[in-house]
Amino acid sequence: MIALDTPGPGQSRAWEMSVRSMTDQTVPLTLSVTGESAQLFDGPTPLQLDLKDPRNGTVVFSGPVANVLGSSITLPNLAGRSSYALEGSVTLPASADNRYQNASGNLILTFHAESATAAPSQLAITGSNLATGLLLLLGVPLVLCGAIILIARRKRNQ
Repeated sequence: MIALDTPGPGQSRAWEMSVRSMTDQTVPLTLSVTGESAQLFDGPTPLQLDLKDPRNGTVVFSGPVANVLGSSITLPNLAGRSSYALEGSVTLPASADNRYQNASGNLILTFHAESATAAPSQLAITGSNLATGLLLLLGVPLVLCGAIILIARRKRNQ
């Protein structure tokens, strides 16, 4: 789980997430995007999501969170015994007004892969490289739940 503070107008929050295959076979890989926050994901200046492959700079997705929410993104196949990483960031546009003040929500990014022959316990290990320290999650069949919990309530409690 990755917890990030809600960015202010014109600011971004970034992370890296990865998945590693524990089988010898190539498997299809997708990334599902779920979450909720009508306040952050809707309106005239919604939260922007950027995802790219750090190895070659390929943009996997770039746009408002609402445009990809509730869907899956097809990623390159995951070769046996290999890893795949994504760099991500969320940005609140500089033109965001006061309607986004104290907004919070969650954004959940999950890797998915299936193997027709591998035992579920041998399929994958997922993880992250955030300097802030993230939890390494084991996935069955190949799941990394890189959840972004945007916490704005801290501002209210201070």
